[in-house]
Amino acid sequence: YAIKCTSVDGGWGEFGAWSECSVKCGGGEQTRARACDNPAPKYGGADCNGDATETMTCNPDPCPGAMMQAENQVHYDYDTGCGLDVLVAGRAYAWNGDVTFLADGKEMLLIGLHPERKNIAVRNAVFKRGKSQWTYQWPDATYPGADSEGKRAYSFQFTATEFVLKCGDSVLLKVPYNELSSDKEQFLSSINAVRFKLLAGPIDLKYAIKCTSVDGGWGEFGAWSECSVKCGGGEQTRARACDNPAPKYGGADCNGDATETMTCNPDPCPGAMMQAENQVHYDYDTGCGLDVLVAGRAYAWNGDVTFLADGKEMLLIGLHPERKNIAVRNAVFKRGKSQWTYQWPDATYPGADSEGKRAYSFQFTATEFVLKCGESVLLTIPYNELSGDKEQFLSSINAVRFKLLAGPIDLKYAIKCTSGKLKAEANFNHPLNRPLKVGDVITAWGLYKDDTTSKFSVNIIGENIHDHLLHADFRPYINTIVLNNNAKGYWESEIRTEFSKSNFGADKIFKVTIEVLDKEYKISFNDKEIGARFPQRDSIALAKAVKVEGGSNGFKWTHLSLPLWKIEANVNHPLNRP
Repeated sequence: YAIKCTSVDGGWGEFGAWSECSVKCGGGEQTRARACDNPAPKYGGADCNGDATETMTCNPDPCPGAMMQAENQVHYDYDTGCGLDVLVAGRAYAWNGDVTFLADGKEMLLIGLHPERKNIAVRNAVFKRGKSQWTYQWPDATYPGADSEGKRAYSFQFTATEFVLKCGDSVLLKVPYNELSSDKEQFLSSINAVRFKLLAGPIDLKYAIKCTSVDGGWGEFGAWSECSVKCGGGEQTRARACDNPAPKYGGADCNGDATETMTCNPDPCPGAMMQAENQVHYDYDTGCGLDVLVAGRAYAWNGDVTFLADGKEMLLIGLHPERKNIAVRNAVFKRGKSQWTYQWPDATYPGADSEGKRAYSFQFTATEFVLKCGESVLLTIPYNELSGDKEQFLSSINAVRFKLLAGPIDLKYAIKCTSGKLKAEANFNHPLNRPLKVGDVITAWGLYKDDTTSKFSVNIIGENIHDHLLHADFRPYINTIVLNNNAKGYWESEIRTEFSKSNFGADKIFKVTIEVLDKEYKISFNDKEIGARFPQRDSIALAKAVKVEGGSNGFKWTHLSLPLWKIEANVNHPLNRP
């Protein structure tokens, strides 16, 4: 038998990666290879044409201190922190040539070496030690003889105090900097190139730049970037450069990270889900809806949601879908045989979704409390069955507690409120439409410009516009906050030096928070409490408005958040701006 195949000629595959360079400096080689496998030759087919490897030069920069050929040329990127060595081979007695140090092409210092004439020429815009700017027959310009190979080695060095020229171990010339420039530092820092000029030959001239390595050091961090999100927890970064000093002449890079990251805007987004497990969420308002999302056993969440007033239970809702009932407890409510009512008539829980989740919503409407599961209403209770004073009942609730009675269950909740964030207008009374109460929070946001910003304040105002229940006066220029009030007709002040201008970032938004506690105010800056709390010297019921004042040179108040307004029928709810 015979197997007869069509021949397949070979084809080159892709080149692989380049090998490492054969040297670190001074010019080396690196290679890369490819295989004849795309396709490989078969059945007598031809091999690939061409070379299987490629070579290229790499790391061409001279090694530190290596000699380089020079002939009427300029070496750029020279630094006076580096020594310069010059090796001359030619006529045994002579190198007639110049070495000139330049600043952006401008001559700063020229040294003319003329060993056959036994002198040194010096030229500089300031230097005039001789009869003119050229000085020959330098007093100590005694050139040593060349070595056995007819070479002389020169070194040029800018020391801490003077310029020094040597030939071998012999010092030919010293010039203090005050003879070269009225500003030593500017003179040294401006030089950035060196030029060689051969005046006689044939001469072989080589040179080497020899620098002491400088390790890098970190500069200051810059400003923080904007937060990646407005709410819900994001990140912001700031960066620094390895430029204090920058690494030079083979010095090490900076250790550590060039950037820092921190979390920002951690407050949950309006309506965002938060994890709940046997916990209390404070600062709840019955003007806000409450959504609860439960994931666990498809049929069950055994748990309670309890609405509280300063820790006192006002309304408890127990959800037991596996028993198909709802438990209700309230000081007044007795629709059933006792304060607990089971087998609620319309407690028909819908099934969980495809992921085993149920979504509940709790809502205090204008007339009643409503509990829903999905779109199904599970429970409604008019307020007259919960309290003899609807307004007092609703306004007193300020927290909600979650209790898990069975598991494993994943419970998340979201508080959904109508925003109370207003445009802040400086030196204007932003009215409160109800008295302040314990648990209320006032927040003001401002844009800080820089250290030229003068003082600014957040104020709680009484009936008279000159009555200050609280005057929180920030004075970053002296690292001080002054707290006082004068509702009784006089000022009482306390100075808190814990506040500092280091708390601010230029052109960054900051936040001032005033929390109304029992008999005192808690004052925070960017969510960090400042010093001891300030006593309430007047009843918070006297509060009528909030006023933000002051600022200059680019500073401005941006927004203000007041306690949520309760809608009251037949009452004018004032606007705080056009």
